[in-house]
Amino acid sequence: MSEPLKAGRELDALVAEKVMGLRVAGRCCAVFVEGEWSIHPDSEPAGWACYAGIEPVYARADCDCAEPLVREYESPEKAALYAEIDAEREKRQSAAIAKTGHRTYCLRIVPNYSTEIAAAWEVLEKIGRATEIRWHPKAEQHVLVMIGVYDTPGGVAEAETVPLAICLAALEVVRARPTEQETQK
Repeated sequence: MSEPLKAGRELDALVAEKVMGLRVAGRCCAVFVEGEWSIHPDSEPAGWACYAGIEPVYARADCDCAEPLVREYESPEKAALYAEIDAEREKRQSAAIAKTGHRTYCLRIVPNYSTEIAAAWEVLEKIGRATEIRWHPKAEQHVLVMIGVYDTPGGVAEAETVPLAICLAALEVVRARPTEQETQK
């Protein structure tokens, strides 16, 4: 019997792909620059503080990475002024494409589905089924999450926290769904 899945970034990436339908592109360093989270392709970027650690990332649905990156400036003076910045930016974008297949601005950090209730609630909304959440007395406090309606294939999971139980039950729902090959028979 396999070991039960634990809350954390590996489970979050699995839920992102299997339940939420996101294209997880890899893992990158999440940096906080000028008041916003950004993605840096290196695991230890020089001159950057990797505050959040190495995080799983997914590509936005409107990703335009297949198109060439072209910058236009108002004047040759501005182009010369930004040449060094552009060279560093292009180096970082090339590294991101080599690592994930995407430029950094097309990447987003996978939400913490298994540890944050707001993100877990998005998982329930995506599943779109009736859900019942019960506190289940056991040796310690556990949560029982049931997703599904009567005879519809659903998922049941028991875990220490509501977000973890939601993720585990949602994965059960996805596993219970018939594949395209099964529906075409």
